[in-house]
Amino acid sequence: RAIDPESGEPIGCTTKRPNQPSNIYRGESAKEVGIKISEGLGPFPISRLDHAIYIGRELQRAEQCLRNGEEYIQD
Repeated sequence: RAIDPESGEPIGCTTKRPNQPSNIYRGESAKEVGIKISEGLGPFPISRLDHAIYIGRELQRAEQCLRNGEEYIQD
């Protein structure tokens, strides 16, 4: 379940609050963004291998869409 970082309470499906990112990572390629979220001093937003693999796939898809001028929609 998603937990509100401010209150520590579970976020319900009917909660009407705007989603705000905790961090924003930018780069010109999937590799550049991947390095920013996985190397350096940390803390790192990815703590599980399966999540890291998923993020890698999505970054590759997003990069391909940018190169081809297509809309990217996250799976």
